[in-house]
Amino acid sequence: MNNINLKMTIIPSVAKVKQVVLFLSVSCVLSCNRYVADWGDASGQEEKEVFSPTLNIPDISGTEIPLYTILRTSESYGLESNATKDQSSAFQSAIDDLSSKGGGVLLISKGTYCLNNVYMKSDVHIMVEKDVVFKPVLSGNKSIMFIFSTVDETVDGYISNVSISGVGGERFTVDFTGFHPDNDYSCESSSTAPSLRFIRCCMVKNFLISDFNVLDNYTKHSAIELNCANVDVEGWELSRPTDGLVENCYIDKADWGYGLVQAHAAHNVLFRDISGVGGVTLRFETGYGKNIGLFDVYGYNVSVSDGRSAVLLSPHVSHNGKVLVEKVTGINTALTVSIEEGFDDERDPSKEGIKGSFSDESVIYDIYAEYGEKSQIRIPDIYLYEPEYYPLFKKEVIGESARQYTGPSIAPAFDGSNKTYSVKIENIKSKGFKYHSDKILYEEDIERERSDSWKIYRTLPFYYE
Repeated sequence: MNNINLKMTIIPSVAKVKQVVLFLSVSCVLSCNRYVADWGDASGQEEKEVFSPTLNIPDISGTEIPLYTILRTSESYGLESNATKDQSSAFQSAIDDLSSKGGGVLLISKGTYCLNNVYMKSDVHIMVEKDVVFKPVLSGNKSIMFIFSTVDETVDGYISNVSISGVGGERFTVDFTGFHPDNDYSCESSSTAPSLRFIRCCMVKNFLISDFNVLDNYTKHSAIELNCANVDVEGWELSRPTDGLVENCYIDKADWGYGLVQAHAAHNVLFRDISGVGGVTLRFETGYGKNIGLFDVYGYNVSVSDGRSAVLLSPHVSHNGKVLVEKVTGINTALTVSIEEGFDDERDPSKEGIKGSFSDESVIYDIYAEYGEKSQIRIPDIYLYEPEYYPLFKKEVIGESARQYTGPSIAPAFDGSNKTYSVKIENIKSKGFKYHSDKILYEEDIERERSDSWKIYRTLPFYYE
């Protein structure tokens, strides 16, 4: 009999004084694999920061693995380490089998696995060893590796109590490095690069996503996407990701227009201890869609370096609820916090002149920014820069027919909402900024117009290169 001892460190709620460690002793006999758990205190374990926010951010756990639930290893379903073989069907069969038994844990052993369009099922939990590498398989020109939703969008069609996490909180790897960078530098949806996502959440309740590093290559789309049903959902109990936790995740070499997480739709979801190099780590950006919207969403300890922003709020045409974010860090980043103006909804004449928004209860608190000169630049933001910084702009080739623009940090926080909605931004600290070091930069503070950005861009030396 082979015995595997797994240790899962549980981050305590505010009410708890000590960390608690769940010791999972798993007997790997296929006929009777079950979790057997003992609770003990965390003596000798590495201390983790206690989650105790100043803002009223709830300690959302997402979901927990029931004691004595069935456990199966990846080998028991014929999954094997293979850097080129598409194992999507085998993954789906494993999840379907556990679901048919009332749920369980699928333990992924170290190795490399390629997959695409694998649907999670209720009460199924994937635990991943730290030496696992997941790679996407393209279908057409896109890949969504895991889908936390049902295949069909119906009134009762949602899944619940699902998770993907690293064994013992150690991070596994998601590898996008073999794919072409996004070449849509002008934000006009002209990119021919493949669309890659690690996880897409939609019709799901009580979920946990944690413990991985995304090795990106400036590819198209954010690694984690939260979206909604795209049909008439009036009277539905659930139409978007609800009651979830996304934590302990990191992305490297994210494209300026994407990043680690983009949330179009969610309710009562916490994003905690997430970070990245490049792009936007946490995008509360509600793009076009039938039922988009964010309500009671939270961020805690969100950081980025060499990127565009750590936290971005951009409502488009959606009227969103409350957003609370605390502990935001940006190093060598254009705008550590960025608040953008919404748009008119041209599809609804009754809303003419009413732009997308976030609730006035929204707060972003405790921001730290360090000035640098290699942050990612979005061309429409060039008007925000003082002219003395133009010579510092650079064009960098990041792949065939793909480039990005870099330059100085602009400000710790920017509010470009033009007073169409109000988000409190409080407790800003910064280092190295000549301008806007200790206050919020507002649209009305800028002597230039947004429309000037492209005019300025065409005067820069590298425009003709």
